[in-house]
Amino acid sequence: MFTGCDAFTAKPPKRRNPGSALWTAAAITAFLTLASSSFWLLAVDTAGRFESKRWANGDRVEREGWLHTLALADPRTVVKAGSQCMATAENRQTCRSYFERALRGNRRLAEAEMALILIAEERRDLMEADRLLRDLKRKNRSFAALWLEWNFQLRNGPPERFRSGGREILETAPARFRGDFPLLPLTGMSGDEIAKAMLRRGQSERALDFAAYLSANEDSRPGDLLLRLLSRAGRTPARETALRFIAERLERRHGLRFAARVWAESLRQGLIGDHRRSRDDNPILNPNPRLRMPFVPRSFDWSAAENRWATVVSRGGEGVQIEVHDGAPEGLPLLSKLLLLPEDTTGVRVRMRSGLPVPSFAVDRDEGRRVVWQIYDAQTDRVVVRSPGERTIPVEGQVVFELPLNGVAHSGTVFASLAVGPSGTESREPWELAVTEVAFEVLH
Repeated sequence: MFTGCDAFTAKPPKRRNPGSALWTAAAITAFLTLASSSFWLLAVDTAGRFESKRWANGDRVEREGWLHTLALADPRTVVKAGSQCMATAENRQTCRSYFERALRGNRRLAEAEMALILIAEERRDLMEADRLLRDLKRKNRSFAALWLEWNFQLRNGPPERFRSGGREILETAPARFRGDFPLLPLTGMSGDEIAKAMLRRGQSERALDFAAYLSANEDSRPGDLLLRLLSRAGRTPARETALRFIAERLERRHGLRFAARVWAESLRQGLIGDHRRSRDDNPILNPNPRLRMPFVPRSFDWSAAENRWATVVSRGGEGVQIEVHDGAPEGLPLLSKLLLLPEDTTGVRVRMRSGLPVPSFAVDRDEGRRVVWQIYDAQTDRVVVRSPGERTIPVEGQVVFELPLNGVAHSGTVFASLAVGPSGTESREPWELAVTEVAFEVLH
């Protein structure tokens, strides 16, 4: 039975707040705006990455394409597009619009400003280029901006600004930077002055590399700068620079006389292990007569055979053990040493000492195998003289090889090599040779 109290216990209907509805609509609108903006930025970034990859691969990109248009909504992508244009366009002035568009989207894109400076300079609008350069320097204190300005002054003057700017370059250049090496001497500063500025900043390796750059001509006075710096710079960079310098000249077969001075100074400074018998030994002729391994690669030390026919291993500081494998061809170098011979050289005498007694089982088998010493001219790429063959497993003692050069044309840059000699028998078995000491003597 229905009673009147039910009317009092029932909840009244909930009234709607118009302001709450408006707030909800606004929140949804804001969320959708934010979401759509995020999706747009994501689409732009994705498109930009895709287009950048195509540009990097050199693929053709149509300007009218929707993806291209979408990608260019991102200023960073516009700069990439402009950079690709600068690298491929026949007329780089057509690339100007890319960088102007990028700066309209982001005024802090230094790459775009630098590109516009170069474009203005290329069309010889130097006033505009100088104005852009000053504006860049006010906002950007990086080394890249300073480097651009210094090169601009070199190309367009005035010379005084370029010369004075060299000191600022020296004070701000990164430790691994080498692009200023050809330009720094043009400022009028001496090599010593430039190197000292680098050393003051703790840039030992940069100073050494600069000195090595100046030493391209072995007869030039700046070459002595490298020799002096070997004792003033850090030991590790000094050693690495010296060995790299020597290796580069060995590879080019040029400037070897000065490279020999660098090698000798490195030995004197203790940058390289000194394996001479005495300090009086010639550091080029006999730097390692006892054949102590490991040999310093690509230097004036020994080099050993590294091929399928021969193996050279250390005998614990007592020379080397050489195993010559089956089928080793005649003339194959087993040990090799670079020599720089004076013009009046009439011959080279080689004193080789063996420390391996004759094994009883090997006398008959290997009696026909022989070794020779030969002189190989590094400039003409040919053997100019070869010694008579000697037994490969001699009794312990010394064997002397004479290599006459009187009347033989040679460049003076030669390799003296211990090589496989002719075989007196048909034996093709492997054989061994132990060498405990080798010393060279130049005959005049």
